[in-house]
Amino acid sequence: MAGNQERFRKLMNQGHSAAWDQDWKRAAGFYRQALEEIANHPLALSNLGLALYQMGEYSEALKYYAGAARHAPNDPIPLERIAEILEHLGDSQKAVQAALRAAELYARAGDIDKAIDAWARVTRINPDDELAHSRLALVFEKQGRRDQAVTEYIAVASLQQHRGKVQEALKTVRHALKIAPHSLPAQQALRMIQENRRLPKPVRPRGSTTPADIPSVARLEAPKPSVAEEEQADPVTEGQRRALQLLASLLFEGETEDTSQDAGARGLQAILQGTRSEGGKVDQSRILLHISRLVELQSLENYQDAAGELERALAAGLDHPAVYFDLGWLQYKTGRLESALRNLKKSRTAPDFALAANFLIGDIYRQQGRLRDAAVAVLEALKSADAQVVPSEQAADLQQLYVPLIEAQATVDDDESHKQLIANVRDLLMRDDWRSQLREARLRLPTASPDAPPAPLAEILTAASSGHIVESLANVERLMRQGFWRSAMDEAFWALQHAPTYLPLHTYIGDLLSQQGYIPEAIAKFQVVARTHNVRGESRRAAQLLERVIQLSPLDISIRQQLISLLIQMGEIEAAVEHYLNMAGVYYNRAELSQARSTYMEAFRMAQQYNLDTEHAVKILYRMADIDMQSLDWRRAQRVYEQIRSLVPYDAEACLKLIDLNLRLGDDAHARSEMDNFLSSLVQSGNLETAIAFLERLTEEQEGYLPAVRRLAELYRRVGAVDKAVQTYDALADRLLDAGDSEGAIRAIEALLKLNPPNAEQYRAFLEQLRQG
Repeated sequence: MAGNQERFRKLMNQGHSAAWDQDWKRAAGFYRQALEEIANHPLALSNLGLALYQMGEYSEALKYYAGAARHAPNDPIPLERIAEILEHLGDSQKAVQAALRAAELYARAGDIDKAIDAWARVTRINPDDELAHSRLALVFEKQGRRDQAVTEYIAVASLQQHRGKVQEALKTVRHALKIAPHSLPAQQALRMIQENRRLPKPVRPRGSTTPADIPSVARLEAPKPSVAEEEQADPVTEGQRRALQLLASLLFEGETEDTSQDAGARGLQAILQGTRSEGGKVDQSRILLHISRLVELQSLENYQDAAGELERALAAGLDHPAVYFDLGWLQYKTGRLESALRNLKKSRTAPDFALAANFLIGDIYRQQGRLRDAAVAVLEALKSADAQVVPSEQAADLQQLYVPLIEAQATVDDDESHKQLIANVRDLLMRDDWRSQLREARLRLPTASPDAPPAPLAEILTAASSGHIVESLANVERLMRQGFWRSAMDEAFWALQHAPTYLPLHTYIGDLLSQQGYIPEAIAKFQVVARTHNVRGESRRAAQLLERVIQLSPLDISIRQQLISLLIQMGEIEAAVEHYLNMAGVYYNRAELSQARSTYMEAFRMAQQYNLDTEHAVKILYRMADIDMQSLDWRRAQRVYEQIRSLVPYDAEACLKLIDLNLRLGDDAHARSEMDNFLSSLVQSGNLETAIAFLERLTEEQEGYLPAVRRLAELYRRVGAVDKAVQTYDALADRLLDAGDSEGAIRAIEALLKLNPPNAEQYRAFLEQLRQG
């Protein structure tokens, strides 16, 4: 079986390589061979299903995904793919069944967002599926997404009513009203059921679960709700709501507002242009009349007449970005695209409407075939959206980073590239949960240094060939966190078809390979991605990946050399020196001391060449000296410690080492000179405590070095530590006598007696004996 496992792993790796090269036929061949070695392996089945799908062999792909689902029954990914293929093949009934099973598995695993996506797929395939609408309603209710919950409950009530279950429909709508008592759609649905009128059946939603069958009546609250309080909606809907709220607020304020032209007035006065350019006065009563009609007509979706009323209000003197945006939106809805363009361009300078206006401008350009202008406009919209989900202090820097990306997009001549970018941005923004999607997508961006500004999210969308890349990357990371390595790999390959050149995706694949124990393959993947980043001029990311490789293979000297060269090119000299030290450490651990010392020397030369802090040079020299000591090359070690002393005169460790080396080499004079010079510098600077600590350590390490004991006794006396001084002089005298130095012992006792010890008579008697011989 071990042989089978090894061959299986090799074949899977070959299949992965072919898949990375988009050679799906070869990839399928390798995956088939892998399945011959280990039949029914879920990862091999899923990968073969992906390869066959790419080759257009949908029925075969379905067979293998079904096998993966059987052998990994708790993995929702194969079921999700099955639903997608069945939908493509037109088998709606089975697609619905697979999507429902996937949704339940996601919900059981706690991944509610993915469960919502799966249930939404069901409602798209079959709008009459009551179970999916019910599940969505319950989830939205629990999440506090009241408008969406009400929408789904109304859909459930409609299906119940059409099946003759009128009482159940009434109960469902009343529950919706309990959630949102002021919901106009729910109130309207209740009246229709009570009047025995049929509710419209749910229709296929376009990109969200919000149906278009129940008309939405605009609310007339004057205050603007905060983002936290505002019901979730796509950016265009939010912009339209905001504009209508501003205009509707005039109806409330117009009743009590002073009609004076006070510059500080709020409400109506704040958005009137004041005096007409022709010199005529503003007719506020006419403006209020037109706004009143506008709100009523717009809530009834009579967009053409609503636009007429707003044009007349504009002619009467109303002038505000909200006016231009709402008029542009109404003209967009009624197909008056050129007029819409003019008004939307006037509104996009206002922060409240920049996002929605630019997106609509982009869509108008797209409809007109002006794809380059459309792509630039949607990138402007994404810039505004992206700035809303980062800390406010970073928003300006982030928007500035969009400038070169937008300029670059404006020079692209490839219409397909523009089309794909437009679709990517639309997929990301035109959804009710666009803010959370943006935040999640930002997590997929490569990690930058803590002090760097946030990277533009457009980096993903301009690199990837489909907006699905954002969702796929989120799935990969989620599955990795949950430990579903094979499912994460399957998802990564699925995403790869949409973004074969998006390097962070390849980095995820490297992570997956390493997590599954395919270390050589992971290293190879990281190296390829690092080289590509370097070629693109993205040296920082290349360096980060090489550091990942070193973590996987810490003994690989060649990778360390590549990283050092790259860091030097980047001007990151301190980091390069640190990696030199790490590389020398590898040699050291291998007991290759000569190579280790040579590497330390390279690091030292670099530190000197680039004038790095003395701390770096000293650290390197200490490691060189340690190798010299282990090699018993005391002379060379002595020269290194002398270099350290010249760089850091007060380095006690270097002085201790020099004293030790001089004593080993039999050079007592140099040893004493090193000690006295160091002590002299400390004493002169008043660092007596440091000098004492140094001598205490020296006398512990060099017990027989009597000059150090004498200096220590003298310093104890100098600082008034009488007891310690007496003890030290006493010990010194004993050692001198043992060494046959009677004269030295006499001088030590004489110095001791000057301290007036308690047993001075005993010391005097002992001194007399010494003098008498």
